[in-house]
Amino acid sequence: AFLGMTFGCARCHDHKFDPITTRDYYAMAGIFRSTRTLHGESQQYVSTWKKTPLPISKKHKESIRAHEQSLQGLEQEIKAVESELKVLAEKTELEGITIDDVDAVREGHWVESTYKSGFVGKGYVHDENRNKGEASIRFAAVLPNAGRYELRVHYNSSGNRASNLPVTVQLNDETHDLVLSQTVPPTTGTYSVLKEFECEAETQSQVTLSNRGTDGYVIADAVQWVQVDGEKDQGESDAAIEQTIAMRTTLTQTLKQLKSQRADWVANAPPPVPTAMALADLPSDEQEDCPIHIRGEVSNLGDIVPRGIPQVFSESTTAFEPLEGSGRLELAQWLTDPDHPLTARVSVNRIWMHLMGEGLVRTVDNFGVRGEKPTHPELLDALTIDFVRNGWRQKRLIRNIVCSDAYSQSMVSDDDPRVSLDPENRWRGRAVRRRISAEAIRDAMLVAAGTLDPSGRENLMDSYATLVSQNNANSKATTKFGLDDPKRTIYLPLIRSEVPPLLANLDAADPDLLVGKRPTTNVPAQALTLIGSPEVRRWAMQTTKRMMKETTDDTQRVRWACAVLFSRDPRPVDDQILQAWLESDVAKAMSSDEERYREWIAAMFASTEFRFLD
Repeated sequence: AFLGMTFGCARCHDHKFDPITTRDYYAMAGIFRSTRTLHGESQQYVSTWKKTPLPISKKHKESIRAHEQSLQGLEQEIKAVESELKVLAEKTELEGITIDDVDAVREGHWVESTYKSGFVGKGYVHDENRNKGEASIRFAAVLPNAGRYELRVHYNSSGNRASNLPVTVQLNDETHDLVLSQTVPPTTGTYSVLKEFECEAETQSQVTLSNRGTDGYVIADAVQWVQVDGEKDQGESDAAIEQTIAMRTTLTQTLKQLKSQRADWVANAPPPVPTAMALADLPSDEQEDCPIHIRGEVSNLGDIVPRGIPQVFSESTTAFEPLEGSGRLELAQWLTDPDHPLTARVSVNRIWMHLMGEGLVRTVDNFGVRGEKPTHPELLDALTIDFVRNGWRQKRLIRNIVCSDAYSQSMVSDDDPRVSLDPENRWRGRAVRRRISAEAIRDAMLVAAGTLDPSGRENLMDSYATLVSQNNANSKATTKFGLDDPKRTIYLPLIRSEVPPLLANLDAADPDLLVGKRPTTNVPAQALTLIGSPEVRRWAMQTTKRMMKETTDDTQRVRWACAVLFSRDPRPVDDQILQAWLESDVAKAMSSDEERYREWIAAMFASTEFRFLD
C-alpha cells in the first residue's frame, strides 16, 4: 500500500521479479505477528476489532473521573440498602404459616411487580386488569395443629383495585366463599384478616383468589394462617409486624429514589472517551520474531528472521536495533523517513493520478520491475521533494498541481495534430475526458435533489445491523447499505459482502483488494443501472419536485436542469429532447406532470454528459 510493491509472492519463494526475498517477507511478518489486530470475543469463536482510547483533554478526563466516582458512590449506597432489605426480610419472618405468591400455583395471565412498596417476599403479582375470569392463583398449606386460625390476605390497596375479589377457602372437604375489597387499605400492615376458622390437626387448606367478575386490578401478594387461640401476646406480635413493614416501606422508597438518581446520573454522563479501531502491541512475553515458512507451509519451519526491513532498502543491517515493542513504531518511522526512496513518491503519484487521470508512473500500485517507468521522472522527484519539505501536506501539493499549465489544458478534437503525436497523452499536451467516480455520481444526484448532507458521521456504523456494527451475528436485523442516507458516499461504510449494484456497476473499488487506480469503464449497463435503480428514481423525483417549485414553464425547466445537472447553459437540442418526450404516447399515458418530468430527469442522470468530467 505505501511502497507500491508486491510482497505476497515472497511468502513462499523469493520474488521472481522484484528484489524481495523470503527472508524479507518474514522479517516484516514478525512485526505483525507481534501485534494485536483483533481483541475479545463478541460471540463464540469470533473476535471483535481492537478498540483503542484516543487522547482527551484534562478537563474531559476529570469530568469522567468525577462522574465515575459519584456513580460508584451511588452503587455502593444501593447495594447497602438492598443488603439491609435482605437482612430485614430474613430476620423478620412472619409468624404462623405464610405462603408467598412465588410459592402459589398460578393459572392464566399474571404480571410480577414491585411497583408498590410494602409487600411480602420479592414482590407481588397482579392480573393487569384484563382477561377477567381466566386468572386464578391458589395458596396451599397444611395446618399442623388443631385450633382456631386467622386467615390473613396480604395486598396493597388503591382506588383502581378490585372491590369484589372472590376468595375461595377450601379446608379439607369444607368450602367457604368470601369477598375481599382491595380498594380498602389493609387493616394491619400489609394484610387484612378475612375470617377465623376452627381447624383440625393436619388440615389441608387452599385459598384461591380469582379475577372472575372483578371490577379492577386484582393483587395477589401472600396468604397467612396464624393460630390465635394460644397464649402468645397477639398485640405484641402485631406491633412487631407493623414496625417491620414500616422499616421495609422506608427502605424500599429509599432504594427507589437511589435507583432513579442513578438513572439520572447515567443519562447525564459526560461524553465517553472516544475510541478508534487501532492495533496494539502484544504483551512483551508474546512478541517474537517469525521463522521462515518453507514453501509457505505453516508446519515446515526454517530459520528465525529478526524483525526489520527488506534488504534492498538498506546498505547495512536490515534488523531494527534497538527494538522496542512489536516493531510497528520502527516500521512507521522508516516508512516516513524523508530519505525513503518510495513512500513519498508513491503518495505524490497517486495524487497526480486522481487529478490528471493517469499517474506519472501509470502502474500506481507497482513501482517494481514489472511496473512502468515514470514519464516525467524529474517532475516526480521535484514534486516529492516539495511534498516532504512542506510536511507531507496534501492540500499544498494539490494546489500546486491544479494551478499548473498541465492541469489547465483543454480537450481537443480527434483530428488535432497533438492526438496523432501523442495518442496516449503521456506528455500532457491536452486534457482527457474522464468519467467521475461512483461516489461523486451519487453525491451529484443528491446535490441535484437538494438532500445532500455534507457533514460527516461520528459513528459510521450507527443504524446498521448488529452483525456489521458490533461484529455480532445474534441479531435478526438485516444487513443493508444506506444508499438512502443523505450523507456523502465517502462517509458511508462499505460492507464487503453487499456492495450496492449502483456503486459496483460504476466501478467502485473492490473492498477486498488494494486498488490504487480503479478500472474506468463506459458500458451500457451503467446507464441502465442509473435509469432503473429505485434509489436513482427517488432522487429524480426529489429533483423534479425541486425544479417544479422553482420554475413555471418548460423553457425555465430546461435552463434549470442544464444548470444544476450539467453546469452549462441550455442548447437548442435540450429543449427539443424535452418536447419530443412530452409529446410521446408514453409520456401522455402517465398520470401526472411530475412523473413525466421525473423520467426526463432520470434520463439526464443516466446520460454520458452527467457521468463525465469535461
